Amino acid sequence: MQGICYWCGKPAVSMEHVPPKCMFPEEKDIKDFYKGNYRKNLIKVPSCDLHNIEKSSLDEYLMATLTSKVGNNSLAFIQTKTKINRTLSRNKQLLSVKHSGVIEVGNYKFPVSMIETDNQKLTYAFEAIARGLYFYRNNETYKGEIKVISEIFNNEDYQEAMNFTNKAINIIENEAVNWGTKVLGENQKVFTYQFSPVDGFNCQTLKLCFFEGIKVYVILNGMSERDRLKYKKSFQFIEEILFD
Repeated sequence: MQGICYWCGKPAVSMEHVPPKCMFPEEKDIKDFYKGNYRKNLIKVPSCDLHNIEKSSLDEYLMATLTSKVGNNSLAFIQTKTKINRTLSRNKQLLSVKHSGVIEVGNYKFPVSMIETDNQKLTYAFEAIARGLYFYRNNETYKGEIKVISEIFNNEDYQEAMNFTNKAINIIENEAVNWGTKVLGENQKVFTYQFSPVDGFNCQTLKLCFFEGIKVYVILNGMSERDRLKYKKSFQFIEEILFD
């Protein structure tokens, strides 16, 4: 194994799947409902031990949190009833359940649980995916700042933060229709990603989509320290608009 770690640039000793391999359903779990291989041409990048082996438990947490979310496609539902159930029976402390109930859709009833997400873990996981995709695309580590935005972090107890998130997402979505870049991903029922063009501030946005129901936006801020200071007032003005 030769090369450098996708995240820190240290010597690589293994390969890291981006997103984690466990996110993609195994054939044994879906063969009665779906035909085909949902683990084909998975993206891998070189990694040091710190940014691969030591975060394996985080990969499992990401899989359980995202896959089981209400609003995903039927492939995620099958994954939840098979692999996620096996995972939770083995590790009952993986998710923190606040309360459980039942929702009705037509003549069907579905058991649901509300979990308390660990936003710090999720942010780290999304940042890892973004850095991995950047390395895969550019063959170099990303050295700029990263900001993760998603409705999955919304909490009704923090209304001001929710307003900021929702306004920011609306702005990004309106811009995304003009990006002119391809939506990529070999297994698009599980995961897709799309990079925006790099703008005049050396910034770009990465859009991640999981199971056709969860969208995550990663802002890659490649501005130099000098430019950050130069345009500081402009960004403060934008934040004021979002919080207004």
